[in-house]
Amino acid sequence: GTNKEAIIAGADILAHPGHITLEEIKMTIDNNVYLEITARKGHSLFNGYLYKYFQKYNFPVICSSDAHSADDLLTEEMYRKVLIGAGFDKSECNIIEKNARGLLRRCLRRI
Repeated sequence: GTNKEAIIAGADILAHPGHITLEEIKMTIDNNVYLEITARKGHSLFNGYLYKYFQKYNFPVICSSDAHSADDLLTEEMYRKVLIGAGFDKSECNIIEKNARGLLRRCLRRI
């Protein structure tokens, strides 16, 4: 129920959503909530699962390190590897980078 509650609460990003349901994915689309493709060990196991839904429903996605320390931060090369490993192609990777910039602008407008 954590995913659903985060969406209802108005989260900007649903971090490492794991085994998200189709109902929850449709809620993210309706509420403009980004789903995270994560580089975090363990959490990244569901990235390919999420990509299969992305292919069909084209919801907003970002890629994140879910950094817990400076060593977890992503280089541009690793960022791309995480996305390609999940199944995204190069053009989809470019869209995801644009999504991240758009999300940043959205957050900055609130300040």
